[in-house]
Amino acid sequence: MCNMTAGTGSKALDGILAGLGYAYDADQVIFYSTLEAWQRSFGYCRLYDEAAPLLSMIIDCEPVHFEYRGRQWLIQFWKGQYALTTGCEIGVYLSGGPGIALPGVCNGPFYNAAGEITINGTQASLLFAEPRTPQPATRTPSTDWLIQRKNEMLCKLYRDITGQSGTMPARFAELQKRAPGLYNQAINIGRTALLLESRAVLQNTGLH
Repeated sequence: MCNMTAGTGSKALDGILAGLGYAYDADQVIFYSTLEAWQRSFGYCRLYDEAAPLLSMIIDCEPVHFEYRGRQWLIQFWKGQYALTTGCEIGVYLSGGPGIALPGVCNGPFYNAAGEITINGTQASLLFAEPRTPQPATRTPSTDWLIQRKNEMLCKLYRDITGQSGTMPARFAELQKRAPGLYNQAINIGRTALLLESRAVLQNTGLH
């Protein structure tokens, strides 16, 4: 991240992205998570993966569980279609807090983000092709196909609207003017607040 060119060129858009936990690298033309993004406070549970397809996110996930110094750790990998965007994530977590028990959907522990992260300039590579563990029960070939056709249609609409705009701020401005609903979907990159709040909704119903 140290070599990334920060900013879209628009302070207003950068401010919106920062509030969502993201920044923009102009050289690579990608959005990336900031180290202190608000999503860290939501931790992780399997319910997030189960709920993702309901929000048009078709994401492969691969958990790696292990014990270290008496603590249960999880390193989780994700990649796929986050509605209008494609991307990948890596999360590092420690078990803690009440687990989630929803018969037929998910049953497992809740994990907290694993403290501070330090980047020292070293590099590593990982090939995540086909998942080796069972994927969310909410994903089936039929539902994946339907959701991806919808995502494909929305991506085409995005290209049709923004194709003549040369910069990222210009694209978002054009999208906000001509298709506000699509703009709201585009600006909510990655796992959204609605997805991460699914655990809170479940707790309020007493199903945990």
